[in-house]
Amino acid sequence: MGKCKGECGQTRYIVNKRHYLCQQCNYTRLHGEGALAEKYKKAALLLKGKVKKASSVKPKSEKQQTIERELANVYREIALERPHICTGCGNTQNLSHSHIIRRSWSQDFVIVKDNITYHCLIRQNGSEGCHSRWESASRWGELQDYQKNMDYIRRVAPELYRQMKLREKIVAECMKGKLRKCKGLRETGQV
Repeated sequence: MGKCKGECGQTRYIVNKRHYLCQQCNYTRLHGEGALAEKYKKAALLLKGKVKKASSVKPKSEKQQTIERELANVYREIALERPHICTGCGNTQNLSHSHIIRRSWSQDFVIVKDNITYHCLIRQNGSEGCHSRWESASRWGELQDYQKNMDYIRRVAPELYRQMKLREKIVAECMKGKLRKCKGLRETGQV
């Protein structure tokens, strides 16, 4: 709280410490005199229902909706067929479906049942879950299902397997301090 040095001169919460301005005066400084009035006018029209608010979320394509429906069916089948146990640590709580070959790596395996396993989001001791560990190259080896997952990847996507093994080697060398160019990996939490 402090006295605004803007047009209002009132005692308000100061949002701009450099110019010592309140929210309203700072908005006017950034957007001009008429901008605040225009903002309030639009808000009033929105409340009256005369203007539709622009949607920031794009509607999903028909293809994406189909994939999501099929994936939901696969998840239901897995829930009926498999025990609800984390394959990475044996935890039975806070489970999530985890793609062995990530959706971002290949769309070909999104709805393949063998590509999906159960991983926990949080371990029983409260530490980071197996789902996050599988997504981090430096933590793959900590999972009980690591070898099984890698064997699956080697069988269905050999090129991806080679890339993952190379990444694993780079991460291991970074951890040992052998490589100089590891800063980017450390900053993104991949090491």
